[in-house]
Amino acid sequence: MNLLRRWWGHLKGQPVENEWTPIEVPGARVMVDGEMAAYLRSRAPQPSQQSLDAVFRSARACRIMENGVRDGNPLGKNILWEVRGPTLLTELRGFLTIVDGPAGHCMCDGDVAFEFLTRSGKRLAVLGLHHGKTIRWNAWRDDAALVNGLGLLQWLSSHGIQYPLQNYRAAKQRVSEG
Repeated sequence: MNLLRRWWGHLKGQPVENEWTPIEVPGARVMVDGEMAAYLRSRAPQPSQQSLDAVFRSARACRIMENGVRDGNPLGKNILWEVRGPTLLTELRGFLTIVDGPAGHCMCDGDVAFEFLTRSGKRLAVLGLHHGKTIRWNAWRDDAALVNGLGLLQWLSSHGIQYPLQNYRAAKQRVSEG
């Protein structure tokens, strides 16, 4: 999935994280990296609000961390904000309303990670935010479209996490100029 990152790293003499895997597709055999092979072989269910709501029922905190998610784990170690308390979690829940069903599968790792925790600190789920439009959870096969992605970005920005909204606006500007 991160073919460009792997290709660029290979050119710079960096070790390759995982080997290429052959995949049979109708009429051909193609080589893909390990992440893409896992995605293509996935039998996980498609996104549903019901499954996401189950996380919220047990969650007592949410750590928002930099750099997105890979393989169900936050990529960054830096906690940007820890959401605690029923009011803030209810607000966050409102912004993490999704459209049931698949919304494609972005090729990047996302902008930030949402790590949901129980009262005892046990991890329930890690969601990755992609471009203010979709979220990814490794319990689902595909990404889920956010009903109000811009609202989520604005909410994050109002709590000091501004770069996802800045990136979103910059991408929209590039499209309008393009």
